[in-house]
Amino acid sequence: MADRLAARELLQRYGTGEPGAATELHRRYAGRLLKLAEEQLGGRLRRREDADDVIQSVFRTFFRRAAGGEYSVQHSGALWELLTHITRRKIGRARRRHHAAKRDVAAEVDLDESAAMLAANVPSQEELVALLDELEHLLVGFAPWQAEIVHAFLAGQSIADIAQRVHRSRYTVRQVLNRTMHRLHARIENRQ
Repeated sequence: MADRLAARELLQRYGTGEPGAATELHRRYAGRLLKLAEEQLGGRLRRREDADDVIQSVFRTFFRRAAGGEYSVQHSGALWELLTHITRRKIGRARRRHHAAKRDVAAEVDLDESAAMLAANVPSQEELVALLDELEHLLVGFAPWQAEIVHAFLAGQSIADIAQRVHRSRYTVRQVLNRTMHRLHARIENRQ
């Protein structure tokens, strides 16, 4: 497919089901949309929402609606504006969802900071035994795969590696680790 094919014609070809039109649309705009999504997501929100997932959702919406003939564009700039509009709307929804009361991203415990603090102090044998006892109490009620997440994190594995290991999303891994940290903080506060 020609690299200089007009956006209008490319969209029409997609609407008629021409093979390769969707691939060309994705190739043409995905990289720039990904950069936009990464910028718009920001620090804490980016931990929960992956820019790649946002862009997949953007294209899913775009292709579904374009197949229904809902879009008409006159030039590449108009198509770019449409795609950026969809992207910003999806990020806005994600931002509202993750700032809602119980999901508030601002209330999240920074796992990297907590792990760094733990790694800075090498524990004695007695402290290790106490830690293992504490860990056993923290994991009560956790499913085996959730306990595996905590153990793997404490062993120094990355969130991405853990997610792949337990066949869960990175978001789910972070949620389990946050739940563990909240339980730990609650136990510490109850002792004071």
